[in-house]
Amino acid sequence: MKDFRRILKVSPTCIDRSYTNETVFETFKSNFDSEVELFSSTWLKSKLKLFGHILRTNPDDPLRQALFEYNSSTPRIEHRRPGKPRTSWLLQSFQDAFGMLGRNEEYDYNYNNREHQSFVITNALNRQSIFA
Repeated sequence: MKDFRRILKVSPTCIDRSYTNETVFETFKSNFDSEVELFSSTWLKSKLKLFGHILRTNPDDPLRQALFEYNSSTPRIEHRRPGKPRTSWLLQSFQDAFGMLGRNEEYDYNYNNREHQSFVITNALNRQSIFA
């Protein structure tokens, strides 16, 4: 954001609150006829691309062995220490992919409900939409 403001010669929001980030994006788009993609969306696309690659690899791949049980699509769960649990990259990736594939319902983390997980894996194996 800082670089966009420098290019447009706009003061930061701590000085002028009327020029919000949305206004900066719109001004940049109209002045340079260029679409602005946020880093977070670029990072999410790259993450899901890697996630799809991992889902398509064979069971002997070391990256897949680190995330899944051998010869299955069951995520590996390690013993956790007490305290606030860290977010799991694998579970978060399943949730992000499920949401971006257009399902309106909330992703179910429960391992007894494998429908959501198999939906994501099937789309990854077929290289559909976000996994293309």
